[in-house]
Amino acid sequence: AKYIYVTRDPVSFFASCVDFERTNLGNFSPPLDEFQRWFTGNNLMWWGTWPAHVAEWLRRAAEAPNVLHVRFEDMKTDFAAVVARVTDFLQIAPLTPDEMSRVSEKCGFDYMQTHHETFEMNPPHLLQDGTGLFVSGAVDRHKGVPNEVRRDIAAWVASELRETDFPLERLYPQ
Repeated sequence: AKYIYVTRDPVSFFASCVDFERTNLGNFSPPLDEFQRWFTGNNLMWWGTWPAHVAEWLRRAAEAPNVLHVRFEDMKTDFAAVVARVTDFLQIAPLTPDEMSRVSEKCGFDYMQTHHETFEMNPPHLLQDGTGLFVSGAVDRHKGVPNEVRRDIAAWVASELRETDFPLERLYPQ
C-alpha cells in the first residue's frame, strides 16, 4: 500500500474542523472556546492531537518509501508540482495536458463544493445546517480565526512539538 498524507497549517486545520462541526451540529454547535478546548485537549480529537498525529506521519514519511507527505498549502499554490510528485510517487507516467486539466478541475474547490455530496464524511441528519462540507478552501483560513485563539493554538502546537524534530517553523512559519 502507498499512503499520501496531507497536512494543513494547524490553525487553518482548526478553523476547518470548526466549519465541519458547525455544518454537522447547526444550532447545537458549541462556542469557539469549547472548540479550542476540544482541539487542544489530550486525545479529545477523534485521532489524537494535531501535533501527535502529524509528527508521527511525517516521521513515517521520512522513513518509509510508501508514504508521501503533501501540504494543503502547496496543493493550493502549485498544484501542478504536487501532481508531479504524486505521479512520481505512484510510479505512473506524467499527466498529459488534457489529463492535468481534468484533474485540476475535479480537485478544485469549486468542483468539490458543487459536488459535495460525493465527498460527505457523514450521512445527512437533522442537525445539519445544509451548507455542505466545503466551506472555505482558503489557503490562509487561519486568518479568519480570532488573533488570541490563533496565538494560543500556535503556541500550543509549538509546545507540543518542542521535543520532536518536526519542522514546524519551516512548514508553517506563521
